[in-house]
Amino acid sequence: MKYLKHLYALIFCAALLSCSNNSEPTSPDSRQITLAKSDSVVVNLKYNQNAVINKKFGIKFIGVTADSRCPKNVNCVWAGDGETKITLIKDGVSENYSLHTTLEPKKINFSGYKILLKKLNPYPESVGEIKQEEYSVELEILYMDANEENSIKLIDEKDSLIKHDILTVNNVFCDKDTITLNITYSGGCKEHGINLYAYKTIEKSNPAKITVLLSHDNNDDSCEALITRKIKFNLKQLKEYLKENYDIQDKVVLRLFDPTGNPLYSSDVIYHF
Repeated sequence: MKYLKHLYALIFCAALLSCSNNSEPTSPDSRQITLAKSDSVVVNLKYNQNAVINKKFGIKFIGVTADSRCPKNVNCVWAGDGETKITLIKDGVSENYSLHTTLEPKKINFSGYKILLKKLNPYPESVGEIKQEEYSVELEILYMDANEENSIKLIDEKDSLIKHDILTVNNVFCDKDTITLNITYSGGCKEHGINLYAYKTIEKSNPAKITVLLSHDNNDDSCEALITRKIKFNLKQLKEYLKENYDIQDKVVLRLFDPTGNPLYSSDVIYHF
């Protein structure tokens, strides 16, 4: 009998070990997350915890910078907002991002993936303050659909697609086929439509110049939070068009204009092919 008890105990421990070795990637203790293109995964990260996605990039939850969410059992005029900070690491380079529970941005696009803040835990109580080390986040990670990838769009000068809501362009950086804009705008309660358009006609100089227009639709967002974010646009469509129609093979000057029609602080951005 004693032998049987020991045997059952060993079998039970082996079963537990087997379960732990096959734990779901949503486990808070996960470090390596494998994600198929047709799937999404919710990753739970505690304070200062990190995970690696498809061995492509790392993601780390580094804390909460503001938490004004309406506590349980309290009637509030506004639901409030929790602002979280995460760090994304790729190729040895790290960059911090903010994700919000109510305001924007609730999601970011990074390296071909979409990262969405699903939940910030714990939820505030009417008494007591949540310590940093008590926080955790639930992040949904999935591949970006092809139609969600930001890409420059080619238009005729007569087209009236530009939306003229105000935003500030803090800086512009062009690297290979990607142009990155750091922008600030007022809002935070609705999705904002931000697009980049290029006229099909060029100015025949050396190098050639092309007009590029930034469009901003604030979707009638009446909130007044200042949102600063980075947005990237793929320029490959423009490159292929210029090569095919104008035989431009090496570079072009992008003459950038903000949504109100004013030239940006640096209108001469060189796009090298």
